[in-house]
Amino acid sequence: MLRDVTDPGSAFWRKVARWVASHGPELWLRVAPGAVGLVAVPLMPAAREMMRSNLHTLRGPRGRVRDTIDVSRTFMTYAQCLAEVLAHGTKNGRAAEATIDGGGYLDDVFGRAGGTPAAATAKSDHPGAVLVTAHTAGWETVGPMLEKRFGTKVTLVMHKEPNAEARAVHDEARRATGVNVVHIGDDPLDALPLLRHVRSGGIAAMQLDRQVGRLRDVTLFGQPGKLPEGPLHLAALSGAPLVAVFCARVGFRRYVVKAAPPIRLPRRPTEAQLQQAAQSLADAKSEFLVAHPTQWFHFGEASAFRARAQGVGGDAG
Repeated sequence: MLRDVTDPGSAFWRKVARWVASHGPELWLRVAPGAVGLVAVPLMPAAREMMRSNLHTLRGPRGRVRDTIDVSRTFMTYAQCLAEVLAHGTKNGRAAEATIDGGGYLDDVFGRAGGTPAAATAKSDHPGAVLVTAHTAGWETVGPMLEKRFGTKVTLVMHKEPNAEARAVHDEARRATGVNVVHIGDDPLDALPLLRHVRSGGIAAMQLDRQVGRLRDVTLFGQPGKLPEGPLHLAALSGAPLVAVFCARVGFRRYVVKAAPPIRLPRRPTEAQLQQAAQSLADAKSEFLVAHPTQWFHFGEASAFRARAQGVGGDAG
């Protein structure tokens, strides 16, 4: 039980958020999640230190007081976003509003065939798109927003969480938004359905801050870093454009979405072309996260941090 309380990815916290999201009036949904996030800060030392490390990477150390405030803000925003997502499929479920910065890039990618969603998706021989994002505030809002705006089917590509119970709680709410969810592991065959989906005009939304599969060296936040190669190869094989899209929460059920210029890779890209594309994605990720440091929910290495602190080998989830 104690381990569940100290792990932000546990089923315990998903169920708490689901209960908060589905009970009481809307005012409760506005206020309660932030309070829960604040309470969680002292209960999760590994995740708390991971957040502090992330903040130092993005904006440098600012002193104990500022670090404490920003770590708390990150936990609170995470809880608020989680509750808003988990409210889907309940009496409090309602679509979020999003303002798009760089919407012209999305219109260029999806507004094909005269700009009408029906006509766009009717062309099954026309590839869809590979979207890459990060685990930030509201990243799960992008899929429903794109489906509504462009009428294009979105599949959220998630790495398999070790906690199946927690995954089931979250997936139920994700599917309530109308988007499909696919969990993949390290097996290359896991990507085959995604390739068919994108080639038929669908969208595959993938995360850049999950260190899974083959990784490529890039400059990230002004220092050496790595990005997964999976999205690059999926875009090249499918012939679909690669688009970086990031989200930030600006209020209750209100988000801002930042889209970067699309990247188009040939079917057989050279090493230089892959590297240039990867660095462009890294630059877009760096720019957004530096501008929104308290909205990056990179808890993925919290368990690894705890294992290292205990002298046990671990790997990021």
